[in-house]
Amino acid sequence: MSASKVIAKSAPTRDHPYKMGPAMTALNDRRREFVMALLEQGDDNYTRAYMAAGYTTDYDSAKSAASRLAHEPAVQAAIAEESRARLQAGLLMSVSALIKIAGDEQGNTKDRLTAIRMVMDRGGLPVETVSTTKHVVELDDKALIAKVKGLAAELGLDATKLLGSAGVVEAEFTEVVKETSEGLEDVL
Repeated sequence: MSASKVIAKSAPTRDHPYKMGPAMTALNDRRREFVMALLEQGDDNYTRAYMAAGYTTDYDSAKSAASRLAHEPAVQAAIAEESRARLQAGLLMSVSALIKIAGDEQGNTKDRLTAIRMVMDRGGLPVETVSTTKHVVELDDKALIAKVKGLAAELGLDATKLLGSAGVVEAEFTEVVKETSEGLEDVL
């Protein structure tokens, strides 16, 4: 039996009584029939569901009325509510199938790993993917000082306040002015 048939058999249907949710309860009987017919047929053929709900047997008149009905907010809410109920009904089967795939040692490794990851994630042990990127830029002192000065100029900042004493040699000096070469013969 296919998975969709198992889910359909375990989900609420027109013939299987169940407790309706608030969105379904808010609809009249014929609108509820429309929602159930739509879900049971498993596609979006609104016209066929409209006719199955007993609105009319004339296809042409049902076509536009069915589309309008399917797009009413109350009907949309009921479709969503019933769809969630059907998904809930299929959870046990889906989890069992997932565990079976994860445990199949003869199965496709890629499928098994995907199934294992899904079981772990839903079981409260999420698989974390950690990615680390290291970006290293190496600049010598002169290049770094030039970069800081350039950025400071772009931003209108005083580079000396940013750099402090970096790249500056502190020293005392005396300026020598050469006026004559007299008396310097011994030095030369």
